[in-house]
Amino acid sequence: MNIETCLKYLDYIIIECDRILEDEKVSGHELVHLITELQLFKERIKKSELDEEIKHNISKFKLDYTISGVEHTERYRTLGYLLLRGFSRLMERRMMSERNKTVYNIRSDCKRLSFFIKSNY
Repeated sequence: MNIETCLKYLDYIIIECDRILEDEKVSGHELVHLITELQLFKERIKKSELDEEIKHNISKFKLDYTISGVEHTERYRTLGYLLLRGFSRLMERRMMSERNKTVYNIRSDCKRLSFFIKSNY
């Protein structure tokens, strides 16, 4: 992977984040897809011959929301809905807020990294 491909991939992720955040309702499937894309991107960067400083900055991506976390919260929401509908709505709002925050963080990290690469290379 060269610098141009890296920048194109980052732009793709930023566009995906914007598309996901368009309606302010981030689904578990969309978040899993985004996290998977970032993990693939990180693996490709590790194998590439890019500068070590770029590799180090890319490795700083912190994803607090794991794929297994997305799947577990869906199960809890379903269980909560069956038991207590009010609790389910509260849980849904909390999950949506966390998902939106995660996508915003991914988007800002990608923009920051893209700016760093464009300004230094």
